Amino acid sequence: MMGKRFTDASKWQDPWFRKLTPTTKVFYLFLLDNVDTAGVWDRDDALFQFLSGSSIVVDAHLEELEGRIVTLADGKILVPKFVKFQNRTTLSQDCPPHRQILRLLEKHGLEQDASGLVIISKGLQKSKQTQGKGLPNPLGIGKGIGKGKGKGDPRGEIPPALDDPRFHEAWDSFHKMRSQHKWPKQKPETLKKMFKDLEAWGLDDAIQALETAVRNGWRGVFHPSQKTKTKVNDRDYEHGTDF
Repeated sequence: MMGKRFTDASKWQDPWFRKLTPTTKVFYLFLLDNVDTAGVWDRDDALFQFLSGSSIVVDAHLEELEGRIVTLADGKILVPKFVKFQNRTTLSQDCPPHRQILRLLEKHGLEQDASGLVIISKGLQKSKQTQGKGLPNPLGIGKGIGKGKGKGDPRGEIPPALDDPRFHEAWDSFHKMRSQHKWPKQKPETLKKMFKDLEAWGLDDAIQALETAVRNGWRGVFHPSQKTKTKVNDRDYEHGTDF
């Protein structure tokens, strides 16, 4: 990591950044401070949660940042625009400070494209493109990454404890609302975590939590007892099922 890095102060006026949940804003800033000079974070969920004080799973933040980050085959996280922003130019072997970055890119199996964005090396793309998850379209940064039809219901498999017509109706409404907002689909790991929380809350509270989220247009789902304690714009994100 570098001791000092460039930052874009105008991000606070960027509609994309403003719409992020508070904890994802913190995670994104953490990411920019902790990637290596090639823009790659050697994922350490426990470290982020310890330093930020957040108990929300990192996968939830990664989903919210879809289109801005890439999950590499080894599980590390790439910020494709990082190298271009920090160096303001295409890297060159003729520039001594660039050589270390180029070595790192090669180590990670990455390279810069013609526009300066970091992508998976073309040789690796050809050999791994059918493996799917996390492999980007070289020209598609910002348009979604690793998307596909996949298998099974994208809303997840509802556990037996929640297999009730009322829950199905609330669950369908919640996903319809997410679709209308054009929010990214949840990964299986995120759905598993959410179902675990909803089961722990009980059927009636789970249904009420979903209905409240739909009514207020919330990205996350929170226990009904929390809605009377906080305002819509001042929710307790640490204790909610936020994704």
